[in-house]
Amino acid sequence: MELKKLCDNVWYLPHSEATDRPALGYVQGKNYALMIDCGNSPAHLALFRQALAAQRLPMPRIAVITHWHWDHSFAMCAFDGLTAACEATDRQLRTMQRWEWTDEAMEQRLRTGEDIAFCDTHIRLEYPHRSQIRIVPADMTFRDTLSFDLGGLHCEARRVGGPHSEDSVVILIPERRILFAGDGHTGDFYGLDGGYDRAKLAAYMDMLRSTDFNIYVHGHVPPVSRAEILRELEAALAAH
Repeated sequence: MELKKLCDNVWYLPHSEATDRPALGYVQGKNYALMIDCGNSPAHLALFRQALAAQRLPMPRIAVITHWHWDHSFAMCAFDGLTAACEATDRQLRTMQRWEWTDEAMEQRLRTGEDIAFCDTHIRLEYPHRSQIRIVPADMTFRDTLSFDLGGLHCEARRVGGPHSEDSVVILIPERRILFAGDGHTGDFYGLDGGYDRAKLAAYMDMLRSTDFNIYVHGHVPPVSRAEILRELEAALAAH
């Protein structure tokens, strides 16, 4: 799989549905590069490394995690650099560190609602040997915002919450007017079976309207324009 270029200095590795691998972002400044999300396994991260090598791009020094869900965070253990996450994400990562990956433990988490069938199925596909799962906390945390000066480019991480997960973080590259959103606008699969909390969706839309961006990058669908994402979410809000 090849990196896709969004504009000068900004790329992403597209998502893959087979084992629920999300898109991974990459921003290259004059001083260092930053990655957005680490992926769902060391194998996913290795694919990203190969794609960078093919473009002769340097490995990122820092990775920012958009939220705690396994597909965005389980490769943190294999990242050769510093990882950053908001405090709420880090708390959940520390909780998951205590999880066991036996069939019995996974089935129990499905019964309690700690995990959901979609994730359970794809974890089993991504990890044929679940003993290889290793969850680590972030190297640095922030409460609401954290900014990075990459050299000529900035990345602004903001915890915005939203309909998908309370800890959702977006990353804005103001000089390129690109917003990496993780799964920010997706519905709640843990509490509402993929549906929307209307108030959270409306608040997320207000955040988008107040943010200056042209390109919106979601974790599991191709990038879209500002107008397209707002139109899509207005329709979703009207339907709820």
